[in-house]
Amino acid sequence: MRTRRRQISKFRNIPTPAEWLTMALERKGMSQAQLSRFLARDAGQVNRWLKGREPIPLNHLIDVATHLGRSEEISYAINLKGCEDLASDLVRECETLAKLLLVPAPLITTLLFSLVDDATQGILELGPIAYLNIAMPYVADAIFATRGIHQAFELGRPLVSDETIARHLRYPVNIFIGALLDLDSRIRMPMATHTRIVDFREQSLENLRKTAELTRPKGTLDDLSRQHAVHMLARHGELSDQEYAEALTSSLDIPLRRMAYYGLLMAKRDEDVIAQLQHDLIHNQELARITLAFDAIHYGDAILDVHGRIDDAPARLDRSIANILRHLEQDDHPGMRALCLLKLKVILDTRGTKPFTSPHISARLSAVASRLRSESLSPAEHQLVTSLKEVFLTGNHLIESSSG
Repeated sequence: MRTRRRQISKFRNIPTPAEWLTMALERKGMSQAQLSRFLARDAGQVNRWLKGREPIPLNHLIDVATHLGRSEEISYAINLKGCEDLASDLVRECETLAKLLLVPAPLITTLLFSLVDDATQGILELGPIAYLNIAMPYVADAIFATRGIHQAFELGRPLVSDETIARHLRYPVNIFIGALLDLDSRIRMPMATHTRIVDFREQSLENLRKTAELTRPKGTLDDLSRQHAVHMLARHGELSDQEYAEALTSSLDIPLRRMAYYGLLMAKRDEDVIAQLQHDLIHNQELARITLAFDAIHYGDAILDVHGRIDDAPARLDRSIANILRHLEQDDHPGMRALCLLKLKVILDTRGTKPFTSPHISARLSAVASRLRSESLSPAEHQLVTSLKEVFLTGNHLIESSSG
């Protein structure tokens, strides 16, 4: 007796292999009957593939891509199959966590899949092949985050440690972990289940507190674990956690100060925190340098070495700049906008205009320039925009804006 395949959740911008195959057949003008004869497979089998009832074997995807698709679509079809497998793994991890928390699995599954969609929204213009190459690691990161926070809760393992910090520092792992920490405010459940979720949150925060309280030699993986724990507590913790992080914004430990700043910034957009960070980025060259180096690690332009050292001068900054532009495209908060412009200025001052000249970056600079031109900018923002004239010219736009 044939078992019916479980219908897995889907990503908004990634077709399933069945959807790709359907489009390829339409493009080629080939019928299901012709495809079944070409593959020497039963017509009913092919129909079940196309309806998503059964997975399409990889060897047949390659056969079809070779025969129907353009040359570059062979690797694309293979990656679609890989993404389908990753999606199934993510569903299983979400189901395991949901069972532990006594919540319906679709609530967690839908949340994680939507977060992957949101994280990849800004790279759609790269085209389907490049998009998928970036999106697949994000799905793997969602699996890692879901499994990690589950094991920390059930087995008492450190959520962030020297063994896992390299993954935790990488975007968008922090987004996935943060969403799971905030489950109590994201989903509504009966009291008994809500109590379980609140307990999950409190135990997870306490796990991070233990890591944040450790004193480790500077520049080590353990030290980075502490810094990241402080950041996550500032961003997702209770008021006492944020007060602890606020005290660290004046620390002489510059990397720790930076992580505390940005955790608080993402948590509550406090005007005083924004002003203090702007001042420090302008007047503290070490903080500006560390911010640039950390962003390169966080967004994938550089890799953390096995000893926990961060490269002060990463060779590429494409992804860092793309994510700064993402905030400028999506965030209307004036203080955040000024901080993003300030980070672009740090890159310009230290690296010149070369990092801004790739076609993808230039196109987005044009869009950002148009948006800023229509905004009422503060005097500080206007000054930053003026200082970035060379950058926006690489996007073929000269911003002419008056101060607000």
